[in-house]
Amino acid sequence: LLEPIEYSLQCNDIHPYRKISLIFNYWFKVSPDKLQLIDEVMQMAYNASVIFDDIQDEAIMRNGFPVTHSVYGLHYSINAANCLQFIACEKLINLHPMVIIKILIEQFIEYYKGQGMDLYWKEKFICPKEKDYNILALRKSAWLNVMVVKVMKLFSTYEEDILSLASTFGLYRQIHDDYCNLRHDEDTNENSYCDDLTEGKMSFLIIHALRNNPDDKKIISILYHTILLEPIEYILQSNDIHPYREISSLFNYWFKVSPDKLQLIDEVMQMVCNASFIFDDIQDEAIMRNGFPVTHSVYGLHYSINAANYLQFIACEKLINLHPMVIIKILIEQFMEYYKGQGMDLYWKEKFICPKEKDYNILALRKSGWLIIAVIKLMKLFSTYEEDISSLAYTMGLYRQIHDDYCNLRYDENTNENSYCDDLTEGKMSFLIIHALRNNPDDKKIINILRQRSKSIEVKRYCVKILESYDSFKYAKDVLDELETKMRTEVDRLGGNPIFIKLLDEFKNKMLKTRI
Repeated sequence: LLEPIEYSLQCNDIHPYRKISLIFNYWFKVSPDKLQLIDEVMQMAYNASVIFDDIQDEAIMRNGFPVTHSVYGLHYSINAANCLQFIACEKLINLHPMVIIKILIEQFIEYYKGQGMDLYWKEKFICPKEKDYNILALRKSAWLNVMVVKVMKLFSTYEEDILSLASTFGLYRQIHDDYCNLRHDEDTNENSYCDDLTEGKMSFLIIHALRNNPDDKKIISILYHTILLEPIEYILQSNDIHPYREISSLFNYWFKVSPDKLQLIDEVMQMVCNASFIFDDIQDEAIMRNGFPVTHSVYGLHYSINAANYLQFIACEKLINLHPMVIIKILIEQFMEYYKGQGMDLYWKEKFICPKEKDYNILALRKSGWLIIAVIKLMKLFSTYEEDISSLAYTMGLYRQIHDDYCNLRYDENTNENSYCDDLTEGKMSFLIIHALRNNPDDKKIINILRQRSKSIEVKRYCVKILESYDSFKYAKDVLDELETKMRTEVDRLGGNPIFIKLLDEFKNKMLKTRI
């Protein structure tokens, strides 16, 4: 988690906006301890946006350094930037929780709206009007200024309104960056020279040229929010049949949350779940999900990353007025659990490290249990139900991860050439692989197959036969049966839940329908 973040901070150490909080503290006179914390958080938010910006711009260099994703890879960099956004939120949450978190969410959303506009114009070759460029510039370059000013104002007696200055400063910076990008200076090299042109970016100067020479380019008029909504609508459609789609209804058998709050919680959980699916598919280099091509293969990497980030903060925004302080803490805590789990998964996979089973269990609870825990904690805020069902939730998360690993290495009626054993193509350290490697340390065939990232059906079938010979399928099934029994016992203790039992039956039936 930390290495890509530390590298990005080092790369941007010379950036003129690195100490933006000091600029405005000339007026605000915020105390040194709070100023230091605000400055640290703003650096985090800024560097997270820089990592995503460089990925979406397919940049090569930033401030004379290779961009973060070219050093640490796309997967680590996306995970680090996501984690950084929520660490930033977590650090400020105890200062002035309700107001601060609203400010952060509002400005993150502004940034991703601006990024969406930029991507759309660039990839569709649309030349916007200058006034629309100004809106983009305020969203992409003023969001941090506005965030700093609004947060500092909470801890200052300074009365003057300087938001106009902060916004103008953002607009100036964007045009300044566009201007300098198209000119030489002593730091310019072959890789960074005019890279806005390489990216096809609709910069201020390009817009001026095209608008004043209309015969030079066809101009299309279209609504900007399309770029944000289309990938989101697609991923919702792709996961309409997912067994966890109605997870809030599953637990509401006990919690009895009112219909309006249940609907909102369910809607928000679908958002955060689908955002995680988009990132997960990118990082796994997946091809299919639930029989659909993955989102980034339809809408491209850039749109998909922006849509997933936008979706995360829209989810936070939707819940913030219900029970602000507690809810945001729950969401941030569980987002961070997910990205920690994702980080573990990526590290083992890319370094070919076979973890112990107890470490796999930690990963499973983070990657598959985070959403269940978030749902339970949110529903508990609006319920009089007193029983502790966290043990059931943790067991369910672990069961789901092992179940997914088991089914991925077997055929069923929905399996096709692209999705067959794609965990092997990804080089994933799944539950069955860990069992085989840990119990047969001298066998090098499995690890070598994982290294190849093979798409060959025959190679993957061969690996599956090895796993079968090592009783890894039997072991996984025995563990799943044990976890299932534990869940059924817990459900009985809690007074029963026919919806939950039906879901367990569906999981069981899916396993029975699979074959090697």
